[in-house]
Amino acid sequence: MKKKILIVLVIILIFLVITYVLYLFNYIPHKMYSNEDFNIKTYISKIDKDEDGIDDQTDIILTTDINKIEEWQGGEIVGE
Repeated sequence: MKKKILIVLVIILIFLVITYVLYLFNYIPHKMYSNEDFNIKTYISKIDKDEDGIDDQTDIILTTDINKIEEWQGGEIVGE
C-alpha cells in the first residue's frame, strides 16, 4: 500500500515539474504583460558612470538578468 502511494506521489511530482518547465519556456501559452499594458513609462537615467552608452538604470537591470542579453544595439535588446 505504501509503495503505491509513493509511486503516485512521484508521478504527480514529475508531472508538476514537467508542467512548470513547459510553462517557463512558453510551450504552454499564457499571457505575458508588458509595461505598455499598464501605461507604465520606462525610466531612462541621465547618468552613465561607466560611459558605455547605456544609462546606469538600464545597465543595472540588464546585468542582473545577464542570461537574456545577447547584443545591445541602439538602446534596445536584439535577439531576445
